[in-house]
Amino acid sequence: MAGVFVFCFFLAMAVTGRIINHEGADMTADMSRASLPVIYVIEEDRQVNMQAGYTMDMEINYLRETISPLSSDRELKLLIDTFGTIVERITYEVRSLDTARLIEDAELSDYEMAENRIRTSIKIKDLIEPEIEYMLIVKLSFPGGRTANYYIRFIEKDELGLAEKQNFVTDFSARTFSKIAAEELRQYMESDRSGDNSSYGYVDIHSNFNQLTWGELAPALVGEKQLNILEIDRLNGCFELKYTVQSKGELYRVREYFRIREGAERMYLMEYERTMDQIISDEEGILVNKKLLHGILSHPISSMESDDGTIYAFVQQNRLYSYNSASGSLSRVFSFWDDENDDVRTGNDSHGIKLINLDEQGNITFLVYGYMNRGSHEGQEGIAVYYYDTVINSLEEQIFLPVARSFSILSHDVSVLSNINFRGTFYLYLDSTVYAIELSDRRAEEIAGGLDESRFVSSKDNNVISWQPEANLFYSNTIRLMTLDTGRVIDLNGGVSDVLIPLGFIGEDLVYGKIKTGDIRTDTSGSTIAPMYEICIVDPGGRTLRDYQRSGSYVMDIEIVDNIIHLHCAVKGEDGDYIPIEDDQIMRNETSEAGLNVFTSVVTEEMETTWQTVLKREDIVPNVRVLTPKEVTFEGDRNLTLEPDTSTKKFYIYAHGDVDSIFTDEGDAVNRADDIFGNVVDRRMSYVYEAGNKKSSASLPGFSEIPEHSEEMSSIAVCVDELLKYEGVYEENSEIMKQGNVLTVLSGNLPEKEVLDLAGCPLSTVLYYPGKGHPVLAFFEEFKAVLIVGYDSRNVTIYDPTEGTVSKQGLNDAAARFSVNGNKFISYVD
Repeated sequence: MAGVFVFCFFLAMAVTGRIINHEGADMTADMSRASLPVIYVIEEDRQVNMQAGYTMDMEINYLRETISPLSSDRELKLLIDTFGTIVERITYEVRSLDTARLIEDAELSDYEMAENRIRTSIKIKDLIEPEIEYMLIVKLSFPGGRTANYYIRFIEKDELGLAEKQNFVTDFSARTFSKIAAEELRQYMESDRSGDNSSYGYVDIHSNFNQLTWGELAPALVGEKQLNILEIDRLNGCFELKYTVQSKGELYRVREYFRIREGAERMYLMEYERTMDQIISDEEGILVNKKLLHGILSHPISSMESDDGTIYAFVQQNRLYSYNSASGSLSRVFSFWDDENDDVRTGNDSHGIKLINLDEQGNITFLVYGYMNRGSHEGQEGIAVYYYDTVINSLEEQIFLPVARSFSILSHDVSVLSNINFRGTFYLYLDSTVYAIELSDRRAEEIAGGLDESRFVSSKDNNVISWQPEANLFYSNTIRLMTLDTGRVIDLNGGVSDVLIPLGFIGEDLVYGKIKTGDIRTDTSGSTIAPMYEICIVDPGGRTLRDYQRSGSYVMDIEIVDNIIHLHCAVKGEDGDYIPIEDDQIMRNETSEAGLNVFTSVVTEEMETTWQTVLKREDIVPNVRVLTPKEVTFEGDRNLTLEPDTSTKKFYIYAHGDVDSIFTDEGDAVNRADDIFGNVVDRRMSYVYEAGNKKSSASLPGFSEIPEHSEEMSSIAVCVDELLKYEGVYEENSEIMKQGNVLTVLSGNLPEKEVLDLAGCPLSTVLYYPGKGHPVLAFFEEFKAVLIVGYDSRNVTIYDPTEGTVSKQGLNDAAARFSVNGNKFISYVD
């Protein structure tokens, strides 16, 4: 008995010590409830584009998740759902997306309030320009001096057919719930063998009728559908619907994506996707026959386990769980949602959770990044590092990094690099910079800055990174290799005439390329060609494991898929150009360790593919006890603000309402956008390319005849001269090309424009730019430049100073001729 007493005494002392020994710790408490209102835009009598409130100033040029068209009288109607929060004052600003212009600011006094809802409208002054996007910032003031900003991207465009497009989307979605009503939808689907009909977790335009209509699930709508307008123009529209359904006693979160195009007689469905993910609502019933049941999912869950498999942590629908097989306890470690906090605010999915570490006792280190729905950081965007203590069932925030960017961009950066080593150093990639942050004292050190993402790589587990330390990417004979667990940094050095480029990882082994400086050349357009003569693979210590070199051929680019390196090869032609040849491969035997707890699929006739985790332990406690941790509270805060680097050129590809990828090369960005029917924007969030918004024809004025010029003046100089004159810039002909190559000359003389190197883009893509009123400088041959100044459905108009003609050429013939020279194009955007 005395022994039991002593044990209990020391256990109590240990637990108490863990609480009071934290610096500044006061107590534990439940996460505070959501308090901020939400704002809806009313478009064609529908609530759309729900906006959450921010308690920090955001960089508005990076906020472009939804767009709200103005009505014909330049009015935006708003509905503010206060959830009972007192709103003392409503003010607003209208700004240009780059924030440079404050167009108007005012206070709203004319509004109606009933049942915790405020209805109002804002009539935008005629100081805005049509077809240009702006930001409306609505500021709500609350008692005690608190404020929240709501950011609404809007545009004034005529004849958008918004009502018809919205009706199509909502009607299509509603019909899928009835097999009889859905018969009308067959005409829009493109069911074929490419459709995956094995799971209700993912359905697209190629799926069959049974998948589209939910099979035998018979789902019932729970609550209302949330409609978001992602992109819209006169012909095209991209929309998103989010909602919850119930089927067979389970709840599911559903997202539908539509890309539609308005035809002369009806709407055309260009893309359709629907995802379905089970929400764990019966947490006590998740364990069945020594298996954790995850249900229908659109993608695999992320998970971690202890070395002996007893503790299994997983993230499902933005909820972090930890299951202990020995005690039978399931902890909902982190979730903004719970039974008492269940509304559109806690259901906001603009955040993510990343598992970092799980130890043998079940303690978990993890990140929550994105928009904070509730709690001490409600209304802030950023990255929180949390530590879950399983002994006292508490949650401690170790650091919070405010980031004034959108969740889409923040999510991309977190995926590039975010890791914490055993010493408590947090390594993070944030907008071209790698930071090392000491969690103990919240001290940040810059490891590398001004990084070009095409020359920075990280292993899949984020434990090894590599980059070029030199600013000039094509003159660096050193690459840096760093292992984050140990903090060890080594340099890999090439010969005096070698340039080294990091390409990627297989496991934790680095793949890099070698280039002879004599093989690097800049063509007349300004594009750099850098063929690799050797591919090397080294381990984290820098020891060479394998190299690849084939006499007479070069590697122009690589792709790493699983354990295979795909090499895109070429040989040098007589004229110095590189001619593609058959691809090659390098295979690496890398084995990944299988977990003791196995995440696997199960197929049934009624539910199709569902997912479960088969638990390793045989002595599993059959009854699940659900625990909800308390948060450790502190005096003050644990915030650390990092200043982002905005000097590196970046192009953001948006598709399906999200950031698909980020490039530093505009040509690669445009090609990617073309592949996925997306849009490319630059740091200012100005459009660089819109895949669905190319005009059917264009004809630029002022290019009807070739001006007289001396024989010494090259076709390149003539084309540059005429392009600059088109933009109102007049330079002495003899001085034009003395300033450098084409890119340098145009950038220097058009400082208000974004000059684009579109090398590698096909002719059909670059015709977008004449459609926007900008000529395209193109190369038929290395030293023969022409201007593309117009096009229609069959022909392209070519301004050719060498031939002395302005003529039409067939699209196919011109495309083939440009392709032979490597599709070298240059244009610009405003």
